[in-house]
Amino acid sequence: MFVIDEEKKKETGLGDAYPIDSILDMISKSEGIDQSYRDIDMYLKEHSIVSHLICDFDFAAKLASGAEEIHIDSQCRKEGLDEDTVKEFVVQFEKKIAMIHPPIGAEIKGKVYVGVGNHRAYAKARLEQCDQFILIGEGLTDDQKRDLLREVASRSNTKQTSDKRTDSSADVIWQLQQAYRAIEDTDLSASDTLGEKNREWKKLLNKCETKEELDKTRRRWFDKWMNTRKPYSFQAKGTRTKIYNTAFTENSGQANTIAYTEADFKTIYAATFPGYEWDPDVYNFRKGEDIHQMHSQWNNRVENSPLNIKNSIWGLIFNSNLKNVGHKDEVHLIVSGDTGARTPAGRKKHIEMWLNAITQSWNRNNMREKMEHLPLISKVIFTRSLNGCNDQHFAYILNTQSKEFVEVERVEHTQSPKKKV
Repeated sequence: MFVIDEEKKKETGLGDAYPIDSILDMISKSEGIDQSYRDIDMYLKEHSIVSHLICDFDFAAKLASGAEEIHIDSQCRKEGLDEDTVKEFVVQFEKKIAMIHPPIGAEIKGKVYVGVGNHRAYAKARLEQCDQFILIGEGLTDDQKRDLLREVASRSNTKQTSDKRTDSSADVIWQLQQAYRAIEDTDLSASDTLGEKNREWKKLLNKCETKEELDKTRRRWFDKWMNTRKPYSFQAKGTRTKIYNTAFTENSGQANTIAYTEADFKTIYAATFPGYEWDPDVYNFRKGEDIHQMHSQWNNRVENSPLNIKNSIWGLIFNSNLKNVGHKDEVHLIVSGDTGARTPAGRKKHIEMWLNAITQSWNRNNMREKMEHLPLISKVIFTRSLNGCNDQHFAYILNTQSKEFVEVERVEHTQSPKKKV
């Protein structure tokens, strides 16, 4: 096990860091070491990647936003974060259950991006808990760190790992696309050992003069990549061929449950609705405000998402016995997550279904006018969730006369959010 040596302590902007020889030293043998961590440890040692342990890493303050491109393209999951898994870890950590495998990531421009252990890391961030974090890649350039993040992510959650959800074919396709893009973007003039294999493959691919030659060389790369990263996954020849064909012909949007931070919400909200700021702790019916701000995730079934919102508001009003809330009070919502669509048009269709459900069953419901303490849902933002296409944030404001939602044009945010006017 790792023993902290105070003489080797290094003060960083992320906290006190201690050099480690092996990431496996951070894990108690009695708890059982994830095989993925063994594989990652071997890779780090092979390329002499420097690793440090940060004992009291502030996840809430230092973790990069899940909305950033660097985070998205370095993940092992095509669908990004699974909200239910994050919630499971939140419950565990609230009960003071120890985190056995510390997350692994790299620092780029003052923020930390996670390659392995995203669900644990973002659960810690939600709880504002500090805990162990393994920082890798000191001394590498930002581009090298991005490649390193993709590499360690692709080695996690493989089929040999028995204690968590393993890669789906969609996950593997996503990882393949990112790994191949790294080859295309590699700098042939570089000399670092980390990018040596990518440079070799790029030279071979550049020599291909026909589409057939390119496909044959790329297939050789694919087979080696699969055998190295996923030795026990999708071994049937037909299955691997299907994965290969899909990885290099699919052009639709890649969905991700993006891990937006509260800072992201503030920026998006202030840019969309000038004159207001996003601060749910302040704008809260329980505190006597006439505006209540809420964040909600899309449910796996499109029709359940507005139902969840309605139930949340209903429970808020009646379970808290809020007699001060009236019909003219407003609920402002930010809805994030994946609707299940793979194009902006498909996502827009699901959003319209959501708006229609809220309009008919809540805002224009005659029972709302007859009952006390039921506010209007007046402003809604649906945050971007697709990549590889022209997806965006969609925002709507209620016409109080017709009780219909009208789409608003989002402006770029360039100044600090203002207080409510």
